Amino acid sequence: MLAMAAAVMPMMAQTSLSIYSDGRVVVTGSLKIRVTNLDAPRRAMVLNISGSSHISADGTRIVSTGSYGGPTAGGLAFVFFHGRMVDVFDSSGTPVSETFDGHLIDVCKVLSS
Repeated sequence: MLAMAAAVMPMMAQTSLSIYSDGRVVVTGSLKIRVTNLDAPRRAMVLNISGSSHISADGTRIVSTGSYGGPTAGGLAFVFFHGRMVDVFDSSGTPVSETFDGHLIDVCKVLSS
């Protein structure tokens, strides 16, 4: 995992969060953020994380589909992802595995190179 000091600034945010009785979470709307490497401020990315994201959990697994920007349970400090991500945890809540099916950018790696 790369260590990098980063600033995350919302540029545009009009989002809606719906939480259902079965535990599903749906996030919709527009969200654009700027991520800047604080050690090299000219290194920055604008990410469009807009769209519909669906998150469901069953106690040992979290399944996310759609767009996502942030850290992962598997230890990546900051990613931009669009697709399907599955995180599996043991009974104590420790991450066991993480799989991605879609487009993933390791933002810290890109901004550090």
